Amino acid sequence: MSSSVPNRFERFLKKHNHILTYLGALIVFSTFIVKEGLREHWQDVAEAIERVRYIYTLRSDISGNTSNTSRLMRRAQHPPPAKKLAGPWQAA
Repeated sequence: MSSSVPNRFERFLKKHNHILTYLGALIVFSTFIVKEGLREHWQDVAEAIERVRYIYTLRSDISGNTSNTSRLMRRAQHPPPAKKLAGPWQAA
């Protein structure tokens, strides 16, 4: 007496219906928890990357301003020699 596969499967589902219900609920709950945990983790990573990018931009701007300021300070301390203007109003 071999029972067909569909009949055995139906009996299995009827016999373990309550277990399958809890198993399905557990899968849905687990999926939700994992999804929320991963979302929170990747959100934290994205915020950290954004902060680092902002700090890098600030430091780059400060570095560029510092070098420009240093160059201007050197020029102010050691101005180039004045050029003599030659024109029809000056005696040669």
